[in-house]
Amino acid sequence: MENTEKEKFDEIEGEETLSIEAKDFLKPEEEENPYPYENINIGRDNFSAFELHRKYKNGTIKMDPDFQRESNVWSPKQKSELIESILIGIPLPIIYVKQDKEGNYILIDGRQRLSTIFDFMENKFSLSGLKILSDFNGFFFNSKKEDEKSEKVLKIKYKGKIEDVSFTLHIIKEPTPEKLTYDLFDRVNRGGTRLNNQEMRNAIYIGSSTLFLKTLSKLESFKNVTTSISSTRMKDRYLILRFIAFYLWRKAIAIDLKTKTNLDYKSDLEDFLAKSMEFLNSKKFNANKELKIEDKIFIKGDVLYLNNENEYFSIEADDIYNELLYSFNKAMVNIFILFDNNSFRLPKKEGGTIRPINMALFEVATYFFIELENEFINKKETILKEFEYLIKNNEEFIGSLTYTVDSNKSVLKRFEIIEETINKIKQND
Repeated sequence: MENTEKEKFDEIEGEETLSIEAKDFLKPEEEENPYPYENINIGRDNFSAFELHRKYKNGTIKMDPDFQRESNVWSPKQKSELIESILIGIPLPIIYVKQDKEGNYILIDGRQRLSTIFDFMENKFSLSGLKILSDFNGFFFNSKKEDEKSEKVLKIKYKGKIEDVSFTLHIIKEPTPEKLTYDLFDRVNRGGTRLNNQEMRNAIYIGSSTLFLKTLSKLESFKNVTTSISSTRMKDRYLILRFIAFYLWRKAIAIDLKTKTNLDYKSDLEDFLAKSMEFLNSKKFNANKELKIEDKIFIKGDVLYLNNENEYFSIEADDIYNELLYSFNKAMVNIFILFDNNSFRLPKKEGGTIRPINMALFEVATYFFIELENEFINKKETILKEFEYLIKNNEEFIGSLTYTVDSNKSVLKRFEIIEETINKIKQND
């Protein structure tokens, strides 16, 4: 990989697993086997904007608001030009969706187009900056005021053009593999900003899991130890999701909802993370903003937390979420006490600069400090000594963090070593 390409992934060591783009730089012998054709199921259907809007209002079309990146939000002029294109009669591009088990459509490619049309039909903006149909500037879809004849409102025939505009939907259905789903969406997004896997996961598996990832990513304790990790492109949520998935796997908590057996890891990361989110979505998690709280509170069972933006949220959740939230926050606090801004980084190479946060190290280190939560105060020095030995002297451990990090062999090795160290510290009185 050229140095210029390496720089794309320097914010997190191992970040290439976040994006299908990384496959462009794999050697031929490293590429994955072709997808079995019999597992590919892609349908096609046509709907009018009116029909799609009705489905959206009924909740059968899912559009996750977190999905829209700040850099990808259309300007008022862009929104108006889309409506202008419809009125002129310019054909619209194909829309790609993922169909879930309930038959709902999860919109991936085409969200800006549909959300713009829906917003206009709901009178959320008026047309502006139009050059071709300049007479329509200032027009709303419907009247905002009763008996206001002077208001600029589209005539019925123009409303009909917008409501009747036809969209072709390509629908990815079961049992299309998770990796292939991301690959297909990646291909249709190559003309613009390509979505990474976490952004697509966040849209496909919207629910308790996505809200929980967002909640953890906003914790002040997490921000303190990951100052170099950007929240754009959901890199922070990807880091957290990987930890949670591997944690639930090692604790034998996560269930594969299809087979009703304990979820196992077999080197298929995308399938593993998807099934982990499905499991988490089967559990309850809500975060509600509180208006006035005098004291900072963070307790198990009845969790209330303050994020880095000084906003208070109360949590209504199943025990699994409450336990994870509390323990994750406590681990971040304890890690910051010992390592400050050098948390989750391997020692810098001789003559080199400080290294980026290591993704695999984040997973096992967080697991390590959660498991030693009760020992932290009395065995702080021992914990520090043992952990530093691992990242400085244990070649097997370091290798599992730096080479083929997502292979079943590497993942098992680093967790086995970290669990041996945990047991050693707990037994050392």
